[in-house]
Amino acid sequence: MYKQQDLATLNISSEFYDQMNHIEKDLFIEKTKELGFANFALWVNDNNIYENFPGIIFTYRNSLTHKDNNKNTVFTIAKSTNYSKIDGNVYIEIDIEKNNIEKILKELNKKEIIIVKICPFKISKESLAEYNNFCVELDSRENVFLTKDNWKTNTLKEHPCNIHACSGNFCHSKKKNNPKDIFIDRNGDVYPNGLTIEKYKLGNIFLNNLEVIISVDNTFTQNSRSVFREQIFTYPYKYFPVNSFLWNWGE
Repeated sequence: MYKQQDLATLNISSEFYDQMNHIEKDLFIEKTKELGFANFALWVNDNNIYENFPGIIFTYRNSLTHKDNNKNTVFTIAKSTNYSKIDGNVYIEIDIEKNNIEKILKELNKKEIIIVKICPFKISKESLAEYNNFCVELDSRENVFLTKDNWKTNTLKEHPCNIHACSGNFCHSKKKNNPKDIFIDRNGDVYPNGLTIEKYKLGNIFLNNLEVIISVDNTFTQNSRSVFREQIFTYPYKYFPVNSFLWNWGE
């Protein structure tokens, strides 16, 4: 289904993953590999150890207490702006409307690999300017990586497949038009990653198989195309917050 260039990622909540036994887990991973998912991420909300998970692990436990064979695959989820107590790799969610950006930038100098997710925010000239300046600063740091929903505007103009705005059959890179970064929650509900709200629910894995769920055109891909048509070519900043526009779209 997906091709290598899609770099499709399957995010799984630990509550959903733990509903399966070892054999079912192996079969589930193999089946999703057959669909073409290139990357897997497990979001852990308990104290269990997941040594054999074939991907990145995001956990609220300090990464040094995790008995993973390769610490580079483990990220500690920071719940506050006090990052100094966390060792190793860090995943942080930033609310640009509430967090102290200057303090965060100072703290980030002390870490190994940092993945930064910027929470959806209310669209305004001021918030877009602040968001853009923050992204530009983060992009200058070799150890910091933004999540997939933060794109350079020119990249989206040149490669609209990254915002589901062209057909994968005719795209020059032949990328599929299906959601490429999805999340399965504890109930088996499937969402675009970072947009776990009802209007963007793609389906439920207990009611339908994953291939069917992600193959059907849906509100997420439809709104993505609308955002592209109505916003991209007049957008004035270097970085474009895809999920923020989608979160607010239609309101």
